[in-house]
Amino acid sequence: GCSSVMSVALKITVNQSPSTPPSGTGNPPAICVGKSSILTSGICSVGTATWYLDSAMTTLLPSTTVSPITTTTYFVACVNGDCKSSAQPVIVTVIPTPPAPTSPAATQNSICLGANTTLNATCSKGAIKWFSDINLTTALNSNIVSPTISTTYYAACDLNGCLGSSVSLNITVTICVKSDTVVVTPKCPTCPTNPICPTADDL
Repeated sequence: GCSSVMSVALKITVNQSPSTPPSGTGNPPAICVGKSSILTSGICSVGTATWYLDSAMTTLLPSTTVSPITTTTYFVACVNGDCKSSAQPVIVTVIPTPPAPTSPAATQNSICLGANTTLNATCSKGAIKWFSDINLTTALNSNIVSPTISTTYYAACDLNGCLGSSVSLNITVTICVKSDTVVVTPKCPTCPTNPICPTADDL
């Protein structure tokens, strides 16, 4: 009998090996808890820069904007089709939130108008920073203050630019009254030693 031969064409696509990606970075490379960093890398000469959560490059990173809660290593590789380059690690450092300050105090919690007092508190981590508002947006230039009205100040610990929760400290300002015979109201016992204390004519 007769026989026939059937041939089938099979196309094999060979992808060019991708290049190793230029070093990546986080912008910024260090963040406070709750903040974000944007991952960037240079352009691949072959393939497309692709980000992964693991060095084995099995889990794609859904976004290059990341907000880790602890220091985390991400991985970037150049991918061309099914071919991947070696992965390059990129570390985003998370600065822990410092504890609230302890022992807030002033050299004098009650002062006469025109006098000053020094604010103090202790940080177990970071440096103490004083603010005039509860939202910690307006920092004081100095911890020596001379308010003209009774004022509440707020202290927080600053660890590499990351602020912890705050504590408050109230300073009471009393208007002193003295006559030519230097009679001082009982509310302001420090007036005799304060030359800035106003006279009765000034009030």
